[in-house]
Amino acid sequence: MPQQLTLTTQFDAGFEAHRKTTRRDVFLAEMDKVVPWAELCAVIEPFYPKPRADGGGRPTVGLERMLRIHFLQQWYALSDSAVEEALYDSAAMHRFVGIDLGRESAPDETTVCKFRHLLLPGIVTAFLKAYPGIRVEVLVEDGFVDVLSVGCDAGIRYDERLEQDMIAVPIGPRVERFATAAAPDYLDAHGRPEHPHELLSHACLRVQIAGGATPTWKFERAGEVVELDPTGPLLVRPAAALDLSIDAAVAGVGVIHLFEELLRPHFESGVLEPILTPWRQSFSGPFLYYPGGRHVPAPLRAFVDFLKSGGVSPVAVARD
Repeated sequence: MPQQLTLTTQFDAGFEAHRKTTRRDVFLAEMDKVVPWAELCAVIEPFYPKPRADGGGRPTVGLERMLRIHFLQQWYALSDSAVEEALYDSAAMHRFVGIDLGRESAPDETTVCKFRHLLLPGIVTAFLKAYPGIRVEVLVEDGFVDVLSVGCDAGIRYDERLEQDMIAVPIGPRVERFATAAAPDYLDAHGRPEHPHELLSHACLRVQIAGGATPTWKFERAGEVVELDPTGPLLVRPAAALDLSIDAAVAGVGVIHLFEELLRPHFESGVLEPILTPWRQSFSGPFLYYPGGRHVPAPLRAFVDFLKSGGVSPVAVARD
């Protein structure tokens, strides 16, 4: 581990001489021992950004440190912003990551988000490098299909869409959110909504899924849940024209409501401005799923084992 971990432990010890060891302390101490950090870092390292030769740009955070933060997100279902706050609030967590808050700050949510964007596409590429004899076929559908009937070994869906008697393996971020946004010029001209109901008077850019259904926009704040079906000038199918919807929002056509991860780069560049931020509703991340009562093909078993090596465990899905 980097030297900061020792410094952090010493720093905390001086102020927490009578602190009780918690279950979180015990769990993280055990994970520190059993997770093969060096092996995992070796897989990711070829894809991890290197410091600029001229010393410019933002300092690169250590790979193992970012990987530990990512594991905290998976274990405790923390969003990017939530894990940043947790690193300040929880002594057990910032010790586990190796951060001495007396000398340095925790990586911010943008850094955490960028690491996940690096890591998740790397799942397939790293798997193929580890198993060069396996061919992976990826099919993208904006409707719900029977994975077996179309000749697939497994599928990826969100929890509420999982089929009965399936084995589900977490894949990707465990907490996701939708964000609502528009171009600054559009908001200057039409006003910045402070409550979701105000969106009913705005031009909203909508998404239509297979079968013609148009998902409603859901918001939640302090126990108040709002579900809207706004109208607007553009309706797109996700697999076909999602980029068109984002481009329309950037051009000032209207308000967009989409995965926060897809909009974050546009927030950072300033071409889109987030609105109704306190109303963002979180939901659980996607799962890889496959039939529980059938023989698992060897390539799929290898992929599931590969995911498990990153700290995830399969769960059975049984619904009435």
